[in-house]
Amino acid sequence: MVPEAEQATMVVDDVGPRNVGIEVSTEERNVRLTGTVVVDEGAKLFRLYSKSSMYAFCVDPVGRIEHLYWGKALPPTDELTYLSFSQGPAKLQRAAVAKKYLRAKPSATALVSNDASGSDTERGNDLADSDSSMDGGPPNCSERAPSPQRVESALAEDDSSAGAHRDTINALGINNLQDLLDAGSIFRAQIDTSTNIKCPLPWENPRTFLGEWAGAATFGKPAKLLEFGEGNTGDYRSPSFELQFHDGGRVCPFRYRSHRVIPGKPSMKNANGTLPELHTNAKDATTVVVTLVIEKSFLECDLVYTVFSDIDAIARRVVLRNTTIHPVLVEKLMSATVDFHTFDSFFLTHLSGSWANERGIVSKELSMGRVCIESCRGTSSHQHNPFAALSAGQPREEDGEVYGMALVYSGNFVAEADMCENGRVRLQMGINPTNFEWELQPNEIFESPECVLVFSDSGLTGMSHQFHNLFRNHLFPKQFQDTVCPVLINTWEAMYFDTTYANVMSLAKRAAKSGVEMLVVDDGWFGARDDATSSLGDWYVNNEKLPEGLAMLAKNINDLGMHFGLWVEPELVSQKSRLYQAHPDWILHKPDIDKDSADGDFVLDLTRTDVQKYLIECMSSIFESANIEYVKWDMNSHITEIYSDHVAPSAQGKVYHQYCMGLYRVLRTLTSRFPRIRFETCCGGGGRFDAGMLHYSPQIWTSDNTDATSRLFIQHGTSLLYPPSCISAHISSVPNHQTLRISSFKYRFLVSLFGSLGLELNITTIEEEECAELSMYLQLYKALSPIIHEGDFYRLWNPVEQKQRCAWMSYHQGRGEAVVAAFLLTSDPGHYLPRLRLKGLDPAATYQVEEIIPSTAAHNVQTGRIEACPAPIYKLGKKSITASGRTLMNAGLPIHLIYDGDTAAFYIRDSARKM
Repeated sequence: MVPEAEQATMVVDDVGPRNVGIEVSTEERNVRLTGTVVVDEGAKLFRLYSKSSMYAFCVDPVGRIEHLYWGKALPPTDELTYLSFSQGPAKLQRAAVAKKYLRAKPSATALVSNDASGSDTERGNDLADSDSSMDGGPPNCSERAPSPQRVESALAEDDSSAGAHRDTINALGINNLQDLLDAGSIFRAQIDTSTNIKCPLPWENPRTFLGEWAGAATFGKPAKLLEFGEGNTGDYRSPSFELQFHDGGRVCPFRYRSHRVIPGKPSMKNANGTLPELHTNAKDATTVVVTLVIEKSFLECDLVYTVFSDIDAIARRVVLRNTTIHPVLVEKLMSATVDFHTFDSFFLTHLSGSWANERGIVSKELSMGRVCIESCRGTSSHQHNPFAALSAGQPREEDGEVYGMALVYSGNFVAEADMCENGRVRLQMGINPTNFEWELQPNEIFESPECVLVFSDSGLTGMSHQFHNLFRNHLFPKQFQDTVCPVLINTWEAMYFDTTYANVMSLAKRAAKSGVEMLVVDDGWFGARDDATSSLGDWYVNNEKLPEGLAMLAKNINDLGMHFGLWVEPELVSQKSRLYQAHPDWILHKPDIDKDSADGDFVLDLTRTDVQKYLIECMSSIFESANIEYVKWDMNSHITEIYSDHVAPSAQGKVYHQYCMGLYRVLRTLTSRFPRIRFETCCGGGGRFDAGMLHYSPQIWTSDNTDATSRLFIQHGTSLLYPPSCISAHISSVPNHQTLRISSFKYRFLVSLFGSLGLELNITTIEEEECAELSMYLQLYKALSPIIHEGDFYRLWNPVEQKQRCAWMSYHQGRGEAVVAAFLLTSDPGHYLPRLRLKGLDPAATYQVEEIIPSTAAHNVQTGRIEACPAPIYKLGKKSITASGRTLMNAGLPIHLIYDGDTAAFYIRDSARKM
């Protein structure tokens, strides 16, 4: 629960519903409302305004939180509760049924619950109550006159009640018998006839208000749009939560109790700092906390929504408080649930792949049923990413509505898209309930990871821009938000485990001459680590390889004008290690089952505070021993043998989540203790590339596959959610170590240019000419990286859809500068490429377009052979041209690429801006 000191009064805007006489433009109104929450207290209607969009929900008559709208910002003066009338009952959904019968005394209509649990608090009285007929029994339908006769008789009645009903009928536009019968057809197909009692329908009984029938909030739950869907009460979609009480009961009808609006974004104090979260200040965001309660058990729940003023994003999380006197078992808790009304078609877009082939873009049309995107591997995984996007129709880059969802979490997750029989879709995300159980003791609190919701009405590109800006400005460590990582060289592919002092210094000296700014010593510097089968956990320097230690090595690197970085893998321990011999019980395993480890490594049990403390102190000792300014934190394993001997047998369902929280505690402590160190996280490549890790490390190792062509696909998919600045992209040697593919230096450089560039090759073995070329590329990267890291990223050509080509662009609006690169994967002789249309430019501005790194190859028109040319070959016929933004975005640039791996790159500048 948010402390009282952090609570604030309700946000009241001067263009709210009470001030309808004030005339303001829609644009002005939206600007003044951004980052605020407007609450209509009477209707219990909540409007959450982000930069240019709005999210709305209300409290329905029985206390459920009903979703109304998510999309472009709407005026706060508009009444939105009418949107709930898009709901409608259907057969077998326990839909609305009139309680009063023909001869009953006319009174407020009571309705049968849509809740299959039969809760008295929701369903009112039974149909068999004493007032259901004059004799206390069910109505004798056989004694009644045919419906038309009864309707005519009712319309002819002259008593006060009939007059009141006549007023209602007139208000509904029913002027004669035929109109009334037509109105009845609306309901005829929707009535629940699952019981043996034949209940008179509204049009058969004029004493039942048609208005009350249409307006009663008792529709079947599968037809309800909800913010927090409960199971076991008639809603057969995947629930937002699953709880079990001490008596075995699972019926959990959470209902609205209260709400409060808070300036800014309250921290996740209930998680005790163990979960990563977005950050902001009080003036840039507003939070609304909606408190729900199960009345008879008094279990409480907070739905927390934070809306940002600078981005079309909402951060959501759920807090459970056990205010009962018994334990409650939490079996499932989604961080965010959004129900969508029907559309012609829904497409789900997500990222999937494998080791060395991560985050490919997948889009599929939804049909009735449930689609789950998940990881059960202990990390967010190479196979799937904690992200999903729903689009109205097939997703497009530049237009169309897209609703994105990303989880700020690095462990087991699930994203569910559930289309029910009426065409509506429930999209939700949270901790994977597989192998998850959390027993919540009395007075304990459980807080879910944070989930980020992003809206775009400009297609996938708009969604990407929102996520990129959100992560850069509200998730990255603050000290690294506006910085570019020094150009680094990593020793791994240059020497693998042979990290001797001589080898490292030889590489460093050559790198320094080429303009490299940092050297990172990778695996092999510690313990007896000569291969991958030993020494993880023995975090002391191998004196045979580095006789003068890390401190002297770092000093010597610094003396060359370079920073020094180090690789570690603290979460694993080798069976051949001193640590394992001393603490064999520190690993995740079941004691009575033989340990299974193909490579001799085990996962440390980070649910244990003593293991966490050991890692914190051990890593701190290393980081303090030398001038270390960069750490690559690796984890080359998924979690297996999932059992903690430190956790009670009945609580083993906590282990996966407790491991993740233990890791977060270690990272939080170390990043706070060493704020100067830039962390880069890694998990066998891109196996833990998620928003949770970005809270601690401003960049992540994208993939163990460093081949340029493979990286085109990997980085293209990664850009859907993550900004280029956090995508570690290294130039590697040829033939590539993972694919044996050979590609040009220029091609490899341009792929790495659109990321955090580094080197993954032994430059001591390359020719002087290539070293000079490398120096030129690194100078170019240093000049262009602010545009790429801070600008808006555009996917101009899709290598998956276009197959043979790819093109990217970054445009920095504040600087009026852009960088564009085009790649030809496979050539098709005689076939021309389409013109490359740019995006995001100012149509009225004039731009200078300059080709950088022009080609030196062309076709010999006499022989058809591609030959080297002594003079540069410019794609546009000359080094630079001048054109308006309108021309560049509509006519585009002619791109002539002629061979596999051919590339073109351009620097674009607003001519009116000063250099």
